[in-house]
Amino acid sequence: MAKSLFKWLLSMSLLLSIIGCQKENLITSITASSITITDKEHSNDNSHYWIYAYDSNNKQEKNILKLEVKEVMVWNLITIGDEYYASYSVYKAGTSGVLDDIGPIDSKSNE
Repeated sequence: MAKSLFKWLLSMSLLLSIIGCQKENLITSITASSITITDKEHSNDNSHYWIYAYDSNNKQEKNILKLEVKEVMVWNLITIGDEYYASYSVYKAGTSGVLDDIGPIDSKSNE
């Protein structure tokens, strides 16, 4: 009985691992940096919200990321063209992800 239960559990965990590895939207990195917002959009039914941004610290490339914003109230406070401190998780493809945290950069402290 114990052997068959162990084999079943092992088979199930292997199957779930294979399914999970095939999922395209695996998180591959978590980044904390300053970002500049280039655009915002939402789905037609207002159930999903995104911002488009690039890493302000990367002077070489301005790779635009599409970041999903989970809270509409946060999305409403984000302004296109402004720079923010943010942490975000990037999916495997490297062009999209999820915004984890965001806050304004206090320009007065930089003067």
